[in-house]
Amino acid sequence: MSRTLTLSVLIPWRDWPPARVQACLSRLAAQTFPIHEVLIGALGDPDALLQSWAVPCQRVRICEGPTDGPWNRALALNVAARAATTTHLLAIDADTLFAHPGVLADLVAEVRQDPTSLWLAECWDVRQREGVFRVGPP
Repeated sequence: MSRTLTLSVLIPWRDWPPARVQACLSRLAAQTFPIHEVLIGALGDPDALLQSWAVPCQRVRICEGPTDGPWNRALALNVAARAATTTHLLAIDADTLFAHPGVLADLVAEVRQDPTSLWLAECWDVRQREGVFRVGPP
């Protein structure tokens, strides 16, 4: 008996410019594969993040972790992972922008072919200049 694949997207966050997170969430919302939940592991001030959103994002939860101490991406991801309610997790960064709306559907198709597989993707940095994001190789 095979179970249905459900997906949580985990985003570690601490004091990133809120516009970057909003751009990431917008690209996630455009994906053709249904995302069950987006969990932001927040090690920074979650109020600053929430106040930045013009429209509340459905299926997005902020999972608060410690706000003191140095940045720890693994801790932020673990804070989010503990709150996940799905069969599969996808960890991305707060400034990840998927190039097309079928990226997650393509990834899920590959995972269904080999459920024991681990997938790593090469990403380019998103550079911000005067409020405009440029995506592409350095």
